[in-house]
Amino acid sequence: MIRGLLFAAAGLLLTHQAARGADPEKVRFKQSGTQPRELPGNKASNLSARSQDIIAFESYRETLKAWFSAKKRLHALEAVNKILQNDPSSDKEIVGMLELMATEKRQEVETLRTQLASIISSDKLEDPKLSQSDREEILVRVK
Repeated sequence: MIRGLLFAAAGLLLTHQAARGADPEKVRFKQSGTQPRELPGNKASNLSARSQDIIAFESYRETLKAWFSAKKRLHALEAVNKILQNDPSSDKEIVGMLELMATEKRQEVETLRTQLASIISSDKLEDPKLSQSDREEILVRVK
């Protein structure tokens, strides 16, 4: 039995030393004179100016599409909210939820408008399909 305890203690000591490994200060790394390689296709400077313009225009179009969609949803929420507010039999909790949803949608519309304004006002991008009234609404917010 004493031998078993001695073997167990010796085994524990060996596994403890093996688990510790070498000290970090004493580990030697193989150093070479070559620079690390960069992964192809991940660097933005590899893109040409033309492809960057295409990506920027696609991003602009997606933002514009999201802005129009958010505006339509906001108008629908406001219309339903107005109808339910005038109806005495409507549930006030539903009216409150619609007001909250309209507030969130207003914030989303404003955020998208701000993004579009920063793109359009930089004069880097001109969209001939954007109507003058929409352009004015994006660039100048009328309260």
